[in-house]
Amino acid sequence: MIDTHDATPCASGCITYRHLADCTDDHCSGCEPRWATDGLLCGRCHNRLATLLSGPNDPESIAGVCAWLADNLGQHLRSPSGKGEARPGGDSDGQFARVFNALSAAQIVLASWARDWADHSNLTGPSDTNPATVAAWLRPWLPTLCRWEPVAVMLDELADARRDAHTACPWRSQPRVCAGVACPHCHDTALVIPAGETDTHCRNCGLIVPERDYARWIAVLGAEAELGPELTRKEQSA
Repeated sequence: MIDTHDATPCASGCITYRHLADCTDDHCSGCEPRWATDGLLCGRCHNRLATLLSGPNDPESIAGVCAWLADNLGQHLRSPSGKGEARPGGDSDGQFARVFNALSAAQIVLASWARDWADHSNLTGPSDTNPATVAAWLRPWLPTLCRWEPVAVMLDELADARRDAHTACPWRSQPRVCAGVACPHCHDTALVIPAGETDTHCRNCGLIVPERDYARWIAVLGAEAELGPELTRKEQSA
């Protein structure tokens, strides 16, 4: 168990759905932060960064999405099975531009962070800007990267680049919308579960809700919905 008196909140701003001891807000859906366990990041964010920096065989890594996008530039866009499966309603020129832009953005953001880290640490950077090379150069530095002040921004930008790359990929299934479910942080009904993931993401505030916590949140909302009419009756009779 983490001693919260000396603990540092995750730099990414992650929260749990438990309450701080001094929380007095009756409408608070959870305010206890996830505590940093790996440098400035919580364990989940550390794992997310490790995945983003993993090799090209991992489809959830920057190197992985870049490898697939690069392989499909200038060709008839196809799914990993080799079958021609373009996204319905998309023209080939527009699809080429989307793939090219997503590939360029992902390559640039990864190479830029590697350059910044090299400058900060007085290191010689990667030998080239190939995403697989850059990610392989960064991986041994992961424990130290997690203690670097801008690491949360780095994590967000890499995750955004991966999301945009997945959006441009015709094989990528669309996210599942959590219709009518309010975000426990911003209360907007903008929750989705991205394809291939189990965590729920808020498109409005960026909150990431782990699968088990989402199930608890649904239970809380269900209980509130059941209690609502009863509370109204009690208020009217008071």
